[in-house]
Amino acid sequence: MKEWFQLFRAQTAPATTLSLVTPLLISGCNNILLILILFILAHPIHYFCFGHNSLMDYWLDKEDPSKKHHPLPSGKISIESATKVLLYGQIIVFIILLIIILYYSLNPILSLTFLLFYILFGHAYNDGLDHRTTHSWIPISLCFASFPLVTYTFFKTIDNIAILIFLWAFIVQIYEIALLGNLKDLWNPFEKYNLLRRFIIYQSNDIIVLNKSLLCFFLFLRGVISTLLLLIMFYLLKLPLENLICLIVLTIIELYAVLSIHIELQSYKPKNRDKLLSLFGLAESTEFFRFTTLVPITFTFILITYGLIYFVLANKLLWGTRLGPKV
Repeated sequence: MKEWFQLFRAQTAPATTLSLVTPLLISGCNNILLILILFILAHPIHYFCFGHNSLMDYWLDKEDPSKKHHPLPSGKISIESATKVLLYGQIIVFIILLIIILYYSLNPILSLTFLLFYILFGHAYNDGLDHRTTHSWIPISLCFASFPLVTYTFFKTIDNIAILIFLWAFIVQIYEIALLGNLKDLWNPFEKYNLLRRFIIYQSNDIIVLNKSLLCFFLFLRGVISTLLLLIMFYLLKLPLENLICLIVLTIIELYAVLSIHIELQSYKPKNRDKLLSLFGLAESTEFFRFTTLVPITFTFILITYGLIYFVLANKLLWGTRLGPKV
C-alpha cells in the first residue's frame, strides 16, 4: 500500500485540495456539505492525476539514479497494474466532479470549461510535453491556473478576482516547474530537453553553475506572486486584519525557503539534492498556505492545520523525511 501512495505522490495532495476548496470559499460558498465533498474528492483527483504523471515518466525515471527506488522503476508496482488503477481512477473521479458541477454550479458552462482545460493541458503535459519539449512549463501552468476557477465559478463569473487567481496560479507553476521541477531532473543525462540546460554556465560531475540573471528572474517572479495575493486581498476588502498578519507571517517563512534555495543554487551539487527537495517542499506548501489567507480566518487555520499535519506525516511515512519527498 505504501508503494501506491508513493506512486500517487500523495504527500502533495494538500496543494490540489487547497486549489479546489479555497477558490470555492473565496467565491462566498457557505454550503458546508459541498465544501466537505470537494475537500474529500480533491484527494483522489490528486492521486490519480499525479500518479498518471509518474506512470508516463517511467521510461525516463528508470534511467535516473536518484529515482531507482520509486515504485515503478524498482518494479514494486507493475506498469500494467498502475495503468489500470490510474486511468480508471481518473474516469471515476472526473465523472463524479462533472455531476457535482451540474448539480451545484450556477455557471456550469464556465466550470466545465475550466475543468476541460485542466484535463486537456494536464494530459498533454503528462503524456509527452513534460520531458519532450523545452517549454513544458506552458501546458502545466495553464493546467493548474485553470483548476482553481473550476470551483470559483460555482458562484461567481469571470471577474477581477478570477483573473488574479488565474495569474497567481499560472506564475506559481512557472516557478515550480520551470525552475524547481527542472532542477530535480537536471542530473539525469536523458533529460535533454530540460529548459535549465540552456542556462548552465559551468558543469562537471559534481557541480552545476546556472546563469545568475535567470535566478534573479525567478526571484522577481516570487515578488509578482506576493503582489497578486495582496491585490486579491485588496479586492475582497471584507477580510480582517488577522488575515493580513497571517499572510505576512507565512510570507516570511516562504521568503526564507526561497532565498535558501537560491543560495544553494549558487553552485548546485548532487549531494545537495535532498536538502533542496526539503526547501522545495517548504516553499511549495507555504505558497498554498498563503493562498488560504484569502478566506475567512477560521477556514484559514483549519486548512493550514490540515495541510501541515498531512504534509509532514505523509513525507515521514512515505519517504522518511520531514518536508521533502525523495523524488
